[in-house]
Amino acid sequence: MRYERVTPIEYRGNECENAGTPQRSTLRMLTSLLFSGALCASCGFIDHEGAPISEEAIAAANAANAENSADAGVLETSVVASAGGATVASKPTTTTATSTSRTTTPAASTGAAVTSTKVNTIDTIINDMTLENDSRLDGIPNFLWATGPQPAAVLMGADPRGSKMQSWWLNMPSVLAQYKDSDLWSAYVQWFIVFEGVGNGANNVRVEVRNPRTYYLSRSTNTWNVVGGLLPGSSWFQAWKTDLLWANDNVDARRNADGSVAIKINRGSPYATHGIWPQGKIDISPIVADIRALFVTVQARLVVDNPALPDDRASANLLMHVGGDYYPDMSATAATSFPPSAGLSRSKRITSNWQSFNFATIDAARQDYQGSTASIPTSLFRSNPPPLE
Repeated sequence: MRYERVTPIEYRGNECENAGTPQRSTLRMLTSLLFSGALCASCGFIDHEGAPISEEAIAAANAANAENSADAGVLETSVVASAGGATVASKPTTTTATSTSRTTTPAASTGAAVTSTKVNTIDTIINDMTLENDSRLDGIPNFLWATGPQPAAVLMGADPRGSKMQSWWLNMPSVLAQYKDSDLWSAYVQWFIVFEGVGNGANNVRVEVRNPRTYYLSRSTNTWNVVGGLLPGSSWFQAWKTDLLWANDNVDARRNADGSVAIKINRGSPYATHGIWPQGKIDISPIVADIRALFVTVQARLVVDNPALPDDRASANLLMHVGGDYYPDMSATAATSFPPSAGLSRSKRITSNWQSFNFATIDAARQDYQGSTASIPTSLFRSNPPPLE
């Protein structure tokens, strides 16, 4: 099996020429949200702006979309390259939706590709937005999402406008006044974070991650549509547990032949390991006004790091949560917009079996939003579910 190492802020198909030279992040943690990142010396990661998406990546995403649509009837969009080199989420031209989808995945810990069974369910998604965290997060301060009784939350949700945010954000002097108005924000990135839980006893493990997906429910057609295409892989960087700021250390990551990535988590590490989807920041201006609900998902499991050493996965206590961030536009930086996040899920324990980790804008979750349209009724989400893998 051939593996290749993934650098901390490298994007597959959308790379900055200075991808190896991150700067210390200007982002800070607040008690009601999670957002972290590093600023690239050239382009300002996490809102990464680099070379255009490659033609190969576009072709692969469109091929995956076509296969999914043919095999499962899932309404999906294509990835296209804009004149400025950004990824653009385009409006779909069909109106069929279903809650099933097919995916090809690695077998066991070898990376061999097989066709998997569906692992996600509507109840799993709702639980990810309503239950407590599975464990206390090691080294993480008393942020509400880390220690609160209802850690999952909807912030910007399906209505990303600065004017609808809470006072802590509206009063931030570093956020440009133009971002605090009622204009819809038109850029987006998906993220996910792996935490070490208190009492983690495993050191010969990796967390294998696959299938980062974001879908939106269309106001106009009442169907679920994929955002940004279906690209394989993920990119990772380290963040200090104490403040979730970017840390100047590499992530030990292996890329499997199917595009999934297995990251090494060292017991007692001072870091939480932060991932994002391979698309980077994308332009959602063609669809943002049509978003009625947002659904974000990624799959993960534990695999053995070194097969010559004992398998200690049973003593692992590693957790993941997932979310997404809006930006005012493709030119906005994290330093001047401090994206409040669409929202985030609870932190769920990762096991040796594939699981989905999910965020959804449903009203059963904690609502950190000053308005009435950021979430949909949980009953509606259940009766009209998004595609499940």
